[in-house]
Amino acid sequence: MKLEINLKSLTILFLLTCITLVGMSTILEARPANHADPITRADAGDLQPCSETAGELDLPGTTSCEVTPDTQIVTFFRLDVCKSEPTGPTRSTAADLASGDCFTFYRDDEGNDARVVLNNVERIGDSDEDYSQIPVGNYPFAIATLGSVLKFTTTATFAGNMNDGTNSDSARCVTRVSSLTTTYGVENRINTEAEQNVICDDSQVASEIQVGINTLTMSGNNCYHTRAYQSTNGVIDTYLTEADGTLQDNVVESGSNLGLALSGTAGCTDGTVDATIDHEIARVVGVMELGLPLVITNNTTALRMRFNNQRSLRVDINTGTANKFNKFDSAFFDFDLIAVD
Repeated sequence: MKLEINLKSLTILFLLTCITLVGMSTILEARPANHADPITRADAGDLQPCSETAGELDLPGTTSCEVTPDTQIVTFFRLDVCKSEPTGPTRSTAADLASGDCFTFYRDDEGNDARVVLNNVERIGDSDEDYSQIPVGNYPFAIATLGSVLKFTTTATFAGNMNDGTNSDSARCVTRVSSLTTTYGVENRINTEAEQNVICDDSQVASEIQVGINTLTMSGNNCYHTRAYQSTNGVIDTYLTEADGTLQDNVVESGSNLGLALSGTAGCTDGTVDATIDHEIARVVGVMELGLPLVITNNTTALRMRFNNQRSLRVDINTGTANKFNKFDSAFFDFDLIAVD
């Protein structure tokens, strides 16, 4: 049995940010504080798709918007399926898979990249040793563990000239490698042309950029490391974790700030301190309640993730200067998991 990746229609809303995995009053119950009132797609920053006319993106003015990247790469570490709801991570423990009668289908502690391209099917990894047989049965829950850094390439052509901070005489903007290597949603280090991950120039070719997730969303200047999102048929509990699968040490585990890392801590800086720009986040863990249980039979040959990344790349626009391009950033992407017989 293998895992296949393709971009098709979806039924599950996954995450994420710039901002893509408890009711309770404490994180010990392994659900984000807003599990009973999850964030809907419309609530997530109120961003809209970049509008277009005759194949060109309309000038965005001072409002950011979202586009489909030409390519998107996600890093998979593991995929588990569960017969009952598993317990999410805390500051001291990783997600408790034993609590949900779970089985690991795919695992590679080094991580493997998967390219998400329209109508393309790609197996994750080359080694059969990374895959395990799942017992026959019904699995209403799944846990996907992904890397916190996404890779994109794209070319965006607007109806008029854009300003990338250096150039302002081209309507064609492409991804470019930043000298920072990885840029983040909460990012305050882009002060030179070399640090930008976008260039608006007719002659440039898009190159692969790396965009890191260091918060799910913000509350004032504080950073959420746990949030629940509304999917088509259920709720997805989303956690940002360290490499060992636990929450960052500054994440609040009780009270009104549940799930937040407060501003100024290592879990929520503005990027001026390079050592903590990633907020010590290495993984994104999604505990998914599948719209329909995953049914594994003796005839099952593969599991397939159907991605929808039509709005997974954010055109981050300066709110004070019309059509000034700050950077490319990550946004929501969606996927569903189905069994293939």
